[in-house]
Amino acid sequence: MFAYVHYLDDGVKDVVNVKDIKHFDPKNTTDFSSHTYWILQKGRFIKGQILLLKETCEEIENVLATGKRIRVPKLLDKSPPENKTSERKEAKDNAVNIGEGVVIHRDKWRKIQLNVKDSLFVKELAVCIWGTSKLANRSLEGKSCPTTKSDPRPPLTPHKVRTLQSCFQKWLEGKHLEEAELKARTVKLGRYVTEKIQDINKKVKNKAK
Repeated sequence: MFAYVHYLDDGVKDVVNVKDIKHFDPKNTTDFSSHTYWILQKGRFIKGQILLLKETCEEIENVLATGKRIRVPKLLDKSPPENKTSERKEAKDNAVNIGEGVVIHRDKWRKIQLNVKDSLFVKELAVCIWGTSKLANRSLEGKSCPTTKSDPRPPLTPHKVRTLQSCFQKWLEGKHLEEAELKARTVKLGRYVTEKIQDINKKVKNKAK
C-alpha cells in the first residue's frame, strides 16, 4: 500500500510506501487520520500528514493526474515525542549510502536492484534520489529542448547525477556483459531520465487542466 504524504518541515508532497511510516499498519485505504505521522525522508524520519492511501503507486498518480485537489487537513494534534537516539539509529539502519553521500531507503534500493529492465532501474532510482516534485521541470544538463525551443530548465544536481550513473554502471557490470553492449546500454541513461521527467511533467499538465 502507498500513501500520498505532506512533509511538515518543507511542505513537500510525495508518494511513499506505508512501510516508511513509523508505527502505521493500515487495514484499508481509509484507515488513516489527520494526526501527524513520522515519515521516512532521505534516511531520517520527519513529521508529516497522510493525504491519500491507495493500494498501488500508480493509483495515486492517476488521482493526481485528474487534477483533483487533495486537501491538506487541519492537524488534530501533534505526534508524541520521539526518542532522538532511537530515531537516528532506526533511520541509519534503514538507509544506505549509494555514493557521494546520497542516501535512500535500504528496502527501496534492494527492490530497484531486482529490476530486469535498464529503463526501470534508472527511472525508479532517479525518483528515489530526487523525488517526483524535484524531477519535475528539471533537465539532465540544463539545456533547452531542441524540438520545442523552450527555455533551458534547471539541471539536476551534478553529484546526484554522477551517483545515478555510477550505480547504473555497477548494476550493468554485474550482468557480465560484453564491453560493446555494456557501453551501448550505459549511454542510454540520459534518455531514460529525460523520459521520466517528461512523464512527470505530462501528468502535472494534465492535472492543471
